[in-house]
Amino acid sequence: MSEKVGLDPEFMARGPFPSVDTMGYGVAIQMVLKSTEDGKNNRDYQQFDTIRKLKSAHSNIHESSMLGVRTGVSSVGDGNLTLSQGITQSLWFKRFMRGCRLRMGQDRKPNLALDVRILVHMMVVFERAIEAAETRALKILWTRVAAYCVLSYCATLRGHEGFMADLDGLRKYYDRGDGTNGDAAHATLPLRGRFKTEEGERYHLLLLAAVTSSELEPRKWIGKLIMCVH
Repeated sequence: MSEKVGLDPEFMARGPFPSVDTMGYGVAIQMVLKSTEDGKNNRDYQQFDTIRKLKSAHSNIHESSMLGVRTGVSSVGDGNLTLSQGITQSLWFKRFMRGCRLRMGQDRKPNLALDVRILVHMMVVFERAIEAAETRALKILWTRVAAYCVLSYCATLRGHEGFMADLDGLRKYYDRGDGTNGDAAHATLPLRGRFKTEEGERYHLLLLAAVTSSELEPRKWIGKLIMCVH
């Protein structure tokens, strides 16, 4: 068709490529070699989620370098779009990563969830430990551990979020959930801190049943914690 209209074919040159690595070949080779080493879940190879950490490490090093930190940032909607010149951001490397993930697959073995019956038994063990504690410091320690476990479980908090419970807020809202004002008895768990994408510290109030259907008692343990450290 180009010949009919008197034009040269508009094809981009397919080479030669530069003699330096501009596409991430070196990182890709390292990832392939890393995959042949003994893995945690399989002795024959390492999984994709393990070897991709090499790419993350290389990207982080680049972004913290003199070239990376001066790269421009464009605003797109509510987020930011960062323009990167890193070799692991090339189209070739992105296609290598996609092909690698599809061919290797991902054999995930998540941790088993804690059965509520185990937690109920743990509360019994905690109460016995508190009764047998010979010092006040040991009693406070066991009470804090028990309260952390039951409140984190009932409020479905992640590990570090349980430590954001505010003792002053626990005291302030404890009497409001006794059920004497016509409302159902409940427990209020106040959390103070920074959550997810929020900016600055916020105060969050989570309402919990005083006694759950599994016989966990978050309100009881809040009361024990208040009395213990008061």
